[in-house]
Amino acid sequence: MTAWPSIKVQIAWANNAFDVSPTWTDVSSDVQSISIRRGRTYEINRMESGTATVVLYNQSGSYWPYNAAGSYYNNIKPVKRINISVFWNSTTYSLYTGYIESYVPSWLSFPIKAPVMTLTCSDLQKNLSRFLINSAGYSSELSGARVGHVLDSMAWPSTPRIIASGQSTLASTGALVNVTAMDHIYSVDDSELGIFFISPT
Repeated sequence: MTAWPSIKVQIAWANNAFDVSPTWTDVSSDVQSISIRRGRTYEINRMESGTATVVLYNQSGSYWPYNAAGSYYNNIKPVKRINISVFWNSTTYSLYTGYIESYVPSWLSFPIKAPVMTLTCSDLQKNLSRFLINSAGYSSELSGARVGHVLDSMAWPSTPRIIASGQSTLASTGALVNVTAMDHIYSVDDSELGIFFISPT
């Protein structure tokens, strides 16, 4: 008989947001529910930032940011990286990788009354939409190289990237002032008639 798939939720509590090799802590035993949304509403739309909501059982108080005796005290902060995966048929499949945006305490009322912490998460596209580029600009280059240089500008590590070289050569930009990284990548996306998204890994 084939075993049921098992879900794993891991959080990199002790790492900075863009660390290349984070140390993961498995919190799966406290997971009460998971909701993931990725992709786009319509086929011709741009890809939207992937989101996830994870509800954690919090009887121990470990997920309460002001609990000095908690296991993760001083690390219950926004922009901690989170990964959700499923193990099935001897293979692990990543479902979502992103960053925790907020921690909201509440109570379960059924089947028992118990404290929980709801984590709301978004993927790297949300970070890109907040990062402002202020630079002398980028030189003429292929679209894939341009996306790579935008990611370099925000210090996103090169290891977790899969970027095609592209077919369109873009003009140099001149100086850029308070342009969001995501807006610039969208302009590259439109020029190339390509697609930009954050993978589950």
